[in-house]
Amino acid sequence: SLAFPYQYGTLIVCPSTLKWNWEKEIRKHTNEEYSIIDGPRKKRGAQWKKKARFYICSYELILKDNEGIRDRQWNNIILDEATANIDTVTEQLLDSILEKLPATTTRVIIAHRLNTITNADEIFFISEGEVQRAGSLDDAIRLLLHGSRKLTS
Repeated sequence: SLAFPYQYGTLIVCPSTLKWNWEKEIRKHTNEEYSIIDGPRKKRGAQWKKKARFYICSYELILKDNEGIRDRQWNNIILDEATANIDTVTEQLLDSILEKLPATTTRVIIAHRLNTITNADEIFFISEGEVQRAGSLDDAIRLLLHGSRKLTS
């Protein structure tokens, strides 16, 4: 069991096609409550109010439900596929949410492009189930440029 207080929990933001994958992984690895944010506005309102450790929301609903997201101080935020076809307005909203988070909030950004993670404290590469610590953005670029990291297609 993860040690996060229920009152704020973990917000997972991903493309709508990945919400059910996140649900599957949460059920596989924990018995904690989760809420998938989906459906009409009234239904989503109830889903946001549900007492849960994990809230799974698509990028498409971030703009529609931004007050429910912005008004909380999340313990953890996971942005999956952070640059996956999101428009400028949604990107700006995400930035404003991230800027207002306390320093104690853990942010995990799953990205495929380095420009998405320019402000990251730590960068890790994951390839074929292996995790490699890259360090800062400059360190990550050095690893990529000097062949110190195995690139896969």
